[in-house]
Amino acid sequence: MTEIVRKAGTRMVRAGLAGAAAIVAVAGFQVATAPGAAAEPPGCSAQDHLDHTDILRPGRALCNGGSLLRMQENGDLVLRHIETGRACWHSKTFVAGASATFTPGKGTGPAGQARPYLQVGDHKIYGDNNILDLGSTANVNAKGELWVGYRLVGKC
Repeated sequence: MTEIVRKAGTRMVRAGLAGAAAIVAVAGFQVATAPGAAAEPPGCSAQDHLDHTDILRPGRALCNGGSLLRMQENGDLVLRHIETGRACWHSKTFVAGASATFTPGKGTGPAGQARPYLQVGDHKIYGDNNILDLGSTANVNAKGELWVGYRLVGKC
């Protein structure tokens, strides 16, 4: 009898975990941890950059090393030191419910190039191009620096 109860309990736990994983997958949440590291803070995506297909929605964050870039519910994009929670840089955008998107640089022929930028609401945070590369991402690196294309825009 004890063996039957134990097996039934094990099946119920497995079913519960599978159900929870399915709910998380349907809701679009991602949880990522680096091998041997502590779990990422809530809302961290499995990446440290945005490209032209990504949207950083309110409550979500890009994480790398000890830093995270979070799109807050109040519309401010904030770079923080994870361990202390200290804000190192913010966009000063305050567009409630806004998401952050990235637009890469574009070549405009011999006349010049359009710079890459992060957009929060109507506010654009411009980066820079490199002569051989138009700037294809905005990213947080392991040093706690926020780059838009080839321009450092914030750091911890």
